[in-house]
Amino acid sequence: MATSVDALLCALAAGGANDTMTNPIVELAVHMKLATEAVVGAAENLSALRHDAPSVAAIAAWSRVRDDLIALNVQLGMMERILRVVTTGSATATGVI
Repeated sequence: MATSVDALLCALAAGGANDTMTNPIVELAVHMKLATEAVVGAAENLSALRHDAPSVAAIAAWSRVRDDLIALNVQLGMMERILRVVTTGSATATGVI
């Protein structure tokens, strides 16, 4: 997803959005990119939290964290699609809406 956000930022920098909307949209895209990087970083470190002989409660907590990271990543993907629709103005053409 980070690559898609990078491409979106490049398109916005090239004038892909209305000038009155560019600043808030670019700011949103930057925060989405940072959030995506945080999700990836957390997911990479998740395995370090798992012990060799964890309790049932620890396994359940680990699984919930993993599931929440997946859900967060899905939501970031949806926000990226919405942001792309806003910047291109082609909601029906992309099938997002």
